[in-house]
Amino acid sequence: MKDTFDKGLIYKNYRDLVNQWLLEGKTSGENHSPSMLDYTYLNNKRMDRLDKTSKLSEALISSLKQIITKQHWLILVEAWCGDVAQNLPAIARMAEQNKNIELSIIFRDENNEIMNEYLTQGARSIPKLVIFDEGFNELTTWGPRPDPVQDMLLAQQNNPNETYQEYA
Repeated sequence: MKDTFDKGLIYKNYRDLVNQWLLEGKTSGENHSPSMLDYTYLNNKRMDRLDKTSKLSEALISSLKQIITKQHWLILVEAWCGDVAQNLPAIARMAEQNKNIELSIIFRDENNEIMNEYLTQGARSIPKLVIFDEGFNELTTWGPRPDPVQDMLLAQQNNPNETYQEYA
């Protein structure tokens, strides 16, 4: 796991890479279709906005500052994923709050073996954050979205009579 972690990207390099791909008409993964490029473009704009406007609560910052041992935060992403765009800026900002937290960003589709260890109800859902201690022993996982939102999504998916408009 340490080798994979060390090959990952820091947040700034991830953002730079996605911007470069967009200039080249590409996205992450193998599917560079117009719709996937549109998703990537939209998500990049979302992340620009969230980088400028999102703020962490004082309580969260205080909790993060209480981490006194080294933690390695590994997050699986893809540039076209809307959930990644909504969550990665906040996770990166959280990691910045404490020098004991090191964040590494890797791509889901390039890391099947790791992704398959962290499925969400059998699906390769992202983002998926895995937190390790200094010896790369797993402490916890999170993702692909906050539990209340995940519960709402699952309830909607399990109710075939409910339309998207009723759900939204």
